[in-house]
Amino acid sequence: MKNSLTLSIENDSANNDAALEAIYAKAFGPGRFTKAAAVLRAGNACIYGLSRVVFAETNDGEKLIGGCRLWRIIDAQDNKAIFLGPIAIDGEYQGLGLGAQLMQEVLAACDASGQKLIMLVGDMSFFGQFGFEIVPENQISLPLPVAQNRLLWRKTGGDVVFNGRVCAPRATT
Repeated sequence: MKNSLTLSIENDSANNDAALEAIYAKAFGPGRFTKAAAVLRAGNACIYGLSRVVFAETNDGEKLIGGCRLWRIIDAQDNKAIFLGPIAIDGEYQGLGLGAQLMQEVLAACDASGQKLIMLVGDMSFFGQFGFEIVPENQISLPLPVAQNRLLWRKTGGDVVFNGRVCAPRATT
């Protein structure tokens, strides 16, 4: 079945919230809400135009099988960046390179929109292939502690400044 999969990677939308949340729940469990990344996402608006989802054509029709979401963040001086995550593929479809394809699509969208800095919390062994590097020690801090070797960023434009405490942007009225 997996050898003949028909897949599509598409822009995300609010219509995918429930299905993606179910995938994230299986992939990361209930502990995901106690992490620094969850604090940055709480009350923050997903950037659907840059986020991507993966659909597979099944006997029952199209099924959402994974996604990667992006969020706006700022540093202590109001410098802007993008926070990437979570990214997950349904367990039944893992091992097919879909996570890498999804990352390539998301990063291409970010590059096309002029994003200069993308940050995430994750494994360098996976994200390093996409140009991510470990953030220098004491350069930034998240709302909750994170292992230094898991705090990664990808800079794509010249002198990108991002320092101090990272948070979600303040809501504007």
